[in-house]
Order: sequence, then C-alpha cells, then structure tokens
Amino acid sequence: MRRSLPLAAGLAAWVVAWSACAQGILLQPTSTGAVFLAGTTAANSAAQFPQTSNSVNQWIETSAATGSAPSIFAGGASGDATEAAIFGTNGTGSLSFETAGSTIQFQVTHTASAVNNAQVTGSTGTNPILFTPVGTGGALGFLLAAKGAGTHYLGGTNSANSSVQVPTVASAVNQIVLTPAVSGSVPSITVGGSSGDANRNISVAGIGTGVVLLGQAICTISGASGQTCNGMRGIVTTNSLSTAASTAAAAYTINNSSVTAASLLECTINAYSGVVHTNGVPVITQCVPGAGTITVAISNIDTANALSGTVGIGFAVLN
Repeated sequence: MRRSLPLAAGLAAWVVAWSACAQGILLQPTSTGAVFLAGTTAANSAAQFPQTSNSVNQWIETSAATGSAPSIFAGGASGDATEAAIFGTNGTGSLSFETAGSTIQFQVTHTASAVNNAQVTGSTGTNPILFTPVGTGGALGFLLAAKGAGTHYLGGTNSANSSVQVPTVASAVNQIVLTPAVSGSVPSITVGGSSGDANRNISVAGIGTGVVLLGQAICTISGASGQTCNGMRGIVTTNSLSTAASTAAAAYTINNSSVTAASLLECTINAYSGVVHTNGVPVITQCVPGAGTITVAISNIDTANALSGTVGIGFAVLN
C-alpha cells in the first residue's frame, strides 16, 4: 500500500507500507523543507528534521525492551564507514546530561570562539582512560577548579579514602610544581607559580607525632668494613673494635649505590655495645662521600681506656 498525505502547508509526505515484508514509514518534505513532529505549527513543534541534499549519514534511534537501554547513534545504510556525531545547543546555551528525568549530572558550558576542547579516550584491559586537551591553541593543559573553597580529591572512591587531597587556598600564588624527567635525569618537587614569591620555602610534615621519612626503608647490616647498605638511610654495626685510648682508628667503609662524591651525608653513633669510658668513648671524626661509598672514621677520645665493643653507625644520604 502506498499513500500520499499532506502534513502542513508547503509539505508533503509519503506513508509507505508493504504488507508482505517488514518496512518503515518515510516522511519526506518537499525540496529543502523540513519535517516537524508534534505541536500545532512549525514554530512550536517538538522536533525538527531539516532536509539535507544527498544525505547518507543519519541519526538512528533504537528503542529497547524491558531491562535494556534505548540508543541514539550515527548510522545509515549508505552512510560513511566511520561517522562522527555532533550534539549542539542554540546560542550560548549549555549542554546538560540528566538522570531521573531532571537531575543534571554533567554539563558542558559555552565558551565564545573556543578553539580548544577536551577529548576522552576509552581503554582496554587495565590501561587508564585518557583525558586529553585538543585544539589549535598550541601547548595545552587542564585546569581543575573547585567551587568556592572546595577541595580536590584524587584516587579512592570518596573523599575519605582518596590518595591525594588538594584544598583551595584563596589568592594562592605559591604552588607545588611536580616535574618528571627523562631517562638519566631526576624528577623534582619544587615551589613555583608564575606569580609566586621570588624566595619561598617548602614545608613537608607528618601529622600528629609523625615524622617525614627520607628514601627507602632503613637498611640494617653488620660486620667488618666493606658492608653494603644501599638507600637513603641505614644503620651499619661494625665488628668489635679495640682501638687504643686517644687513637684515630682505620677507616670503616660502607658501600652505598645512592652516594656520589658530591653527596651530602650525615653520620652518627647510633649504638655502642661497650660501656662508655670503661670501654673508651667512640666518636665519628669523618664521614666522607665517594663514588658509591661512605668512608667513616671512628676514633676513641677516651684518654685512658681502649674501645671494646661494636659501634652502630647511623647514616643519612641527603644528596
């Protein structure tokens, strides 16, 4: 059955159906006209579909049964193999995505003459999702702005178990700058900001009675000179020393791959198994960095008694 029905002034449509096979209905305007749905006139219609000459790329709306979601996507039997889709607003209006019929969950606002925009790229397996600024504006970054005095949270599933917290500071100019590095170079954490102070300290603190720990876990080892104790912190216990009174002992060497000849070191006596004064008084008189080594000189400053015991050498590599 094929039937032509007038829809409105200046418009015509074909209502097409064949009882022998599955077919649809084609609403076809004349020339460059448009199809309008609902309403009493073109001006107050609910939807408008302008005629595009030789169009092959189309919107396909697919309804769904219970438990499934309806969909809208770009397609067309004769359309391009790869098609993009554009959602737009009129004038300076915002594009909002809602749930429950009226609750806005995501909104894209208008920026006059914008040439840069955000691109979201999905991923496979355990690869991260990619958020990328794109456009013709050259080197681009993202600015994450809080509302009022709000705080940014990164990681976790809520603010209580987030991995990183960045509170908003009104009129802040001094910033933390995290700079990665290429192979063979060292990444850095510095104070910066294009309008920041010329000279500014950085504060790193624990909470309550907590302290700031440097480097890896503390290395502990014991034995004669030449022990290997890598990392930024360590405690090396010597073999039993018997240095005579008022005598500088031979150097004790600690091998440490974190140390260079230009490193800044701090060395202390961490423990002594002997009785002070009865078994001499051990002190560190030198702590010298080298290429992969720390050379420590332990002297006995007691004027009467020799050392008799092991000495714990605590060190920190400040580089």
